[in-house]
Amino acid sequence: MNTFIEAQYLPPSTPDELEQAVQTLQAHKRAWVAVSLEERIALLETFRQRLIAVAPRWIDFSKQAKGTLHLNDGEDAAIVGIIFRHLSALQRTLSQLQTAHLSTPLRLHQRENGQVVADVFPNTLADRILYFGVKAEVWFEPSATPEQIQDGQARYYKHPEQAGKVVLILGAGNIGGLLPSDFLHKLYNENKVVILKLNPINQYLGVLLAEVFAPLIERGFLRLAYGGVEQAQYLIQHDLVDELHLTGSDKTYDAIVFGTGESGRANKRDDRRQVTKPFTAELGNVSPIIVVPGEWSDEDVLLHGENIAAQVTTNAGFNCVTPRVVVQHAEWNQRHDLNQAIELTFSQASPRVAYYHGAHARHQAFLQAHPHAKQFGTDKNGLLPWTFIPDVDAQDTENIAFKQEAFCGLVGETALSAVDTLDFLAQAVRFVNEVLWGTLTVTLLVHPKTWANPTLRQGIEQAIEQLRYGMVAVNFYGNTAFVLQEIGWGGFAGATPNDIQSGIGVVHNTLLLEHIQKSVIYAPFDSILNRQTPTNPNFANVSQRLMWFEARPTVWNLARMGWALLKS
Repeated sequence: MNTFIEAQYLPPSTPDELEQAVQTLQAHKRAWVAVSLEERIALLETFRQRLIAVAPRWIDFSKQAKGTLHLNDGEDAAIVGIIFRHLSALQRTLSQLQTAHLSTPLRLHQRENGQVVADVFPNTLADRILYFGVKAEVWFEPSATPEQIQDGQARYYKHPEQAGKVVLILGAGNIGGLLPSDFLHKLYNENKVVILKLNPINQYLGVLLAEVFAPLIERGFLRLAYGGVEQAQYLIQHDLVDELHLTGSDKTYDAIVFGTGESGRANKRDDRRQVTKPFTAELGNVSPIIVVPGEWSDEDVLLHGENIAAQVTTNAGFNCVTPRVVVQHAEWNQRHDLNQAIELTFSQASPRVAYYHGAHARHQAFLQAHPHAKQFGTDKNGLLPWTFIPDVDAQDTENIAFKQEAFCGLVGETALSAVDTLDFLAQAVRFVNEVLWGTLTVTLLVHPKTWANPTLRQGIEQAIEQLRYGMVAVNFYGNTAFVLQEIGWGGFAGATPNDIQSGIGVVHNTLLLEHIQKSVIYAPFDSILNRQTPTNPNFANVSQRLMWFEARPTVWNLARMGWALLKS
């Protein structure tokens, strides 16, 4: 039996093992709070070196699990690169906090309405080179003042008495990179120790996580648990587990908090929570792409049609940021050209194994509602065809395409009739805010000529302000934006347990900020980055080079990365 097979079939944790794990974490939670910034920084460097050794196996394990050994796609190298980036960003922040006595010089400014914004990206010369033209901001809750924001940074370090809790993380099954991002956030941002219950789908990563983060495990700051619902319930109900975090589905969240079946629905209706512990969550989304009409060239249409489809094919469509609804102006004369470009890319894309549970049933539910959906590929041997549903009726506000996350390789398209671009923008904002389910991420595609028009720019900026999403990206797709660890990643601020939408709280957030309302990212309409998709033959090379640059950010690796980008 090879090492991947051995890791894939790890036995579920026994009650005794779970009990011992929780007891160990409780015994060491204050010891973690006492670990100095200097030692925490050194630990991050240790993790980096260990991950360098593990990275090839991580990629190999993931490709075996997802059935992509035959694809030269670079997808899993990109995921490992994100973990390296998270480690680097945390190191940079903690070094600044150490130098400046728990305070960093945040680049804050206020919008005309008084809302405070922090410029969080780019931070390094390498970022300015590799992500040329990209900038990111964190927008804070409207009531937050600059003083509150500055004081709130690294709060759990300034107020260690508020830290020192045991957190159960119910890990995501779709993206392995989410696992360390989640527990590093709880450990480093919130100063809490963690028991990570891995999802059975990707529990094979447990042996690799144990190797990379062994120093945390050896000192009683991190524990890994395996199994399914039985193990999760044991830990959720345990008196010594203080807090919970879930990366997954809103349905899983509701089942935990309110229960299942008719009694669960009644509990939710009457706000009778079965679990009252503090509970943060990063959940799914019917992720929209708002196509702002403009004077696009044929090349522009092909580029973004390919990008939209490529985002759907990434990880076989099993991402919470995968595009689910393309929102277009019904009267735009290039609307159907863009749809055809999406279809062309699907027709040329390699098939993928639908490895995530329930994918075939969800896909079938969408086909039953939309029997004329266009499918590309086969529904055999574990594969699912790439699926495009054009012209979904925008007036049918309860349509499955608007209310349920497909979580497979499927995307719909709808159109709003409007008298002009400004009218379309206003309608699109209302539509995605009020009709589509979720508040995680939205993308706007804006041509530079449109952006340069002062009147239209004002309308676009108003749309960005009004969009109730945790991440608003202009010309920067959600899967790409996930690379940036400096932003807060989570649903729009204000969700409640009774209306959880895309979750409560944020992860990533390597600047250790609080009071986050949403993050906003701006990128060029046509850039080298926008061409780095799994459908690009050079994507695997670029992903590998980026991973090794994030692992070892030397001038030589930067040059190799730059050369790979120029060959795209």
